[in-house]
Amino acid sequence: MNKKWFYIFLVLFISIVFNACNVDVESESAKARSKKYRSVTVINNTDELLIKECILSTKSGVQITHKDNQKDRNIIFINFDPKKVYENEKDFTIILVDRFGLQYSKTFTANEKGNTDIIITRDDYKEHFGDFVKKINKAMNK
Repeated sequence: MNKKWFYIFLVLFISIVFNACNVDVESESAKARSKKYRSVTVINNTDELLIKECILSTKSGVQITHKDNQKDRNIIFINFDPKKVYENEKDFTIILVDRFGLQYSKTFTANEKGNTDIIITRDDYKEHFGDFVKKINKAMNK
């Protein structure tokens, strides 16, 4: 009887811990979707969950902001332009760099107000010099 309660407690504890990790992302996502300022939600649908860097820039390449070491599927840039510096910009680029250094890039048109969802997939991979070695490293460490 004691083992049964131990396993029930263990499963309950693990469930609470995993749910607590996702609460921050869910609350940020809800906040971004409910406000009128511009936000971008990047949905990582690549085969790599650990993202070393996520960069939001204008289409011409001016970096606006970035986030390092992301482990969640959704990377949220809430109110990325609070001073309205980029209010006339319509087109932006997202660059994801995975833990092996491979880059995924997508250019998109952002909503003038509210949140814009961007889905990054393996098809958004951009070949760079030296990626052959990175791909071998990735294959060996999977």
